[in-house]
Amino acid sequence: TTGWAAGIGVGAGTAFGARMGCSCHFIEGRDINNCTRDFEPGMGIISLSADDDAQSVTATVPLLASRTVTFTPATGCQFTGE
Repeated sequence: TTGWAAGIGVGAGTAFGARMGCSCHFIEGRDINNCTRDFEPGMGIISLSADDDAQSVTATVPLLASRTVTFTPATGCQFTGE
């Protein structure tokens, strides 16, 4: 096997990573660079970036997939209209 993210597809992997990263960063208050520690084995190809002004987290597999999740206090972490 080539790992978790490859096994389910990079689109689903980035979606899962973005949601985890958003919860980690905006709900738990952890540094975004610390949030990848919560990833499942094989998700190492996914990188996270946070936009604190927009209260969003983007998970990316370079050249293949990217998903963004936005945090609001009323609804938590939700996918943006992509």
